[in-house]
Amino acid sequence: MAGCGDGEDLSSSAVAGVTQEDANRVSGTIGPAGGTLQTTASDDTRYTLTSPANALPSAREIAMTPVTAIGGYPLAGGPAAGVALEPSGTVFAAPASLVIETSKAAPAGSVAVAILYADDGKAFQRSFFGQGAGTYTVPVAHFSGATVGFATAPELETLANLQAADCLF
Repeated sequence: MAGCGDGEDLSSSAVAGVTQEDANRVSGTIGPAGGTLQTTASDDTRYTLTSPANALPSAREIAMTPVTAIGGYPLAGGPAAGVALEPSGTVFAAPASLVIETSKAAPAGSVAVAILYADDGKAFQRSFFGQGAGTYTVPVAHFSGATVGFATAPELETLANLQAADCLF
């Protein structure tokens, strides 16, 4: 399995620039048969990461920690919901899916957008645009983290030109 951070030690989940809820961190082994991890953040947002069969060539420990803030996040309101996924650099042969279930709704004039980030939250990649509150499914082909935020029209223009770090691919 190729990746930017393969073999990373999962004993420390702290990443500079990313504020995490370590009390709600979960980990488990996922392998070639696929698998699921679930956690709930302190605001009752639920996260379910599902890896399909054959997405990983061998069993490995995967960790998921809710995120509350990211320095330099490309939306003024910060992430509405998100998780750090480890080990950073993990690449899936077929994308995993992250389902985010939240009661947070986009303010008037905003739309939901999924934003993936790399390592310390300094490299971002937009994933999708959506409407409303509720359940968002974010495809995840590569680990560091995945978020949903609410973007205004000017922020959407900025996101349309957002370039991701090479490590995100």
